[in-house]
Amino acid sequence: MSFSPIVLEADLPVFDPSRLLDQFGGEPEILVELRDLFLQDFPQQLERMQSGIAAGDADAVARAAHSLKGASGTFGAERVFQVALAIERLAREGQLDGVTMGLDLLRDEWAKVVQRIQNLETVS
Repeated sequence: MSFSPIVLEADLPVFDPSRLLDQFGGEPEILVELRDLFLQDFPQQLERMQSGIAAGDADAVARAAHSLKGASGTFGAERVFQVALAIERLAREGQLDGVTMGLDLLRDEWAKVVQRIQNLETVS
């Protein structure tokens, strides 16, 4: 089975703080709590994806990608959202080889988000 590589639009932002402002009003305590939850969730979902790949369980991979997609979309991590969306689609199609390649891109985009939000106390 062939698959298309995951390609991101060049102008897609790494982190769009307007999502947080729109949904949570910029309250510093809430933003820090959401940041911490987001930072904790990613490694767990990545581990679930890797375990699913190792077990040949495309459904588990798709569920973890779906969860990460939702969290990153809510948080405004646009590029992570797009990669997670593509990984979810690949997994639902049973294309775990494509998912494996997509995980490297996911990790790269995640590192960019972490760099942008590590010192997040308020978003303005």
